[in-house]
Amino acid sequence: MKKSRIRLGFVALVASVVLVGGVATPSYADSGQISPDVLAFINTNFDELGVAQEVRAGLLKKYAAGESFDNASGAQPVSVESYRVDITDYTREVFADGSVTLTSLERPTTPTKSSKGLTPYGIVGCSYKLSGGVATWSNCKIEKNNIILTMWYHAGYWRYSGGGYGTSITNTWDWDIQTAGGACAFNYLGNPTSTKSRLRAYCTVVLGIGSSYPYLDLDITSSTVAVNANW
Repeated sequence: MKKSRIRLGFVALVASVVLVGGVATPSYADSGQISPDVLAFINTNFDELGVAQEVRAGLLKKYAAGESFDNASGAQPVSVESYRVDITDYTREVFADGSVTLTSLERPTTPTKSSKGLTPYGIVGCSYKLSGGVATWSNCKIEKNNIILTMWYHAGYWRYSGGGYGTSITNTWDWDIQTAGGACAFNYLGNPTSTKSRLRAYCTVVLGIGSSYPYLDLDITSSTVAVNANW
């Protein structure tokens, strides 16, 4: 299982950053060029998200000019695809400028078989258990990537045959926040309500996320489970 690279309030400096008057500023700001670290980060996410080769140069030009990608501007996607790979549900959105946003949620549909007396709670990875009218998903990964920012964590959620439901954070150390061209610090990991789990960061000088406090939520109702975010 991948471990967090940013832990318990440490600042994540994914890109090269300098401090000017106490404010974090990307080191390439004056020259208008993208630093090698930021370029590598963006290109890695281009590959991971399957961003079309023919739009990459245009997206990099927008980034260097200080312009947000369409996937962070409030624009509607031109295509939305939902699909499943193994135990994970994905939603992939493509926007007019070719930028991509990908959200995912681990959601097994077959009960996990325990061995040697272990319950799903003792098994590494996301698992599903159905017992006594209670459906329980444990240690399941929630993630979002919009090229500029990636956030993920693990949570559990459940439903009762009588109509009850809820969610909870799996642990307080297995999460990750990464960003291009700025700095993000861990801000919060917990349950704002009994049916919502949330990872929140505090970010400075990060182009294209629309909030200084980006968060990633897992929301559950009696009939749905969804990944939501404010970026």
